[in-house]
Amino acid sequence: MNIFCKMNRVSGFTIVLLVWAAFLSGTAKAQDLSLVTALQTPVPQKKPVSQKLTAEQYLTRGNKAYQDKDYAAAAKYYRQASDAKKGSNKTKASAEHRLGDLYKNGLGVEEDYQLAVNWYQKAANHGDKKALEDKPQPKEFVSQEGKFSILIPGTVKSDSQTIVLQNSLGSTTLYSYFVEAQNKYVAYMVMYNDYPSSVDVSSPETVLTRARDGALKGGKATLISDKPVTLGGIPGRVFTCQGAEGYFFEVHHYFIGHRLYQVMIVVFKGYDAMYKDSFFDSFKILP
Repeated sequence: MNIFCKMNRVSGFTIVLLVWAAFLSGTAKAQDLSLVTALQTPVPQKKPVSQKLTAEQYLTRGNKAYQDKDYAAAAKYYRQASDAKKGSNKTKASAEHRLGDLYKNGLGVEEDYQLAVNWYQKAANHGDKKALEDKPQPKEFVSQEGKFSILIPGTVKSDSQTIVLQNSLGSTTLYSYFVEAQNKYVAYMVMYNDYPSSVDVSSPETVLTRARDGALKGGKATLISDKPVTLGGIPGRVFTCQGAEGYFFEVHHYFIGHRLYQVMIVVFKGYDAMYKDSFFDSFKILP
């Protein structure tokens, strides 16, 4: 068994975006057997722009831009209000709360629940005690085709990839559903694929073990923890591992019939998956 993954270049580095497509040993073509985790050279950070205005002035500009529905400009001014050297904590809290709202709703910035929480926390630290009451809650996502449901923090994106198998065993389609967070340093993902009848899947435990071992080998990852589990009687395996360049993976595999489900969080070093517990605990396989 080995793995396939797609990558997305963002913020000066490359992050595993979609998935590990698990296959039984020797069934995937060679070009599909690599897990690319090479990072780009970090993009040089621009020096902060000198804050010439007060927080109150930036907040006023931000509110005007918001009223004009220029949300990108509003986000810029709210951020400058937060960073301003001069200004009251109340003003900074107001700007930070509104910036959290923009991230929560994807207005002028890419929707990012975790960044929204960060800005609400900053607002709370500056005295807005009710800011965290607006913390975005994960949404229920249901895939009728995939026959699963889960609570996931944000608007789900999806993709699919057809993989041709070796030894004339046919092909399988990998379906991927994901949400990125924390400027794409964190990803929440659910994937599934159905093995064709030509592939021997008579032993779920063997499939799950090979899925784990292939992921570790293909990704040059170090196993941290591993245990067998069940989900409503469905056999599974939960393992964590440290990948190349500081990526941390927690993977929950479940196998039923000819279908392998992969529920995963990928986190870059120094970041946190705030919605980890609700994400994993809420996953259900539907009848």
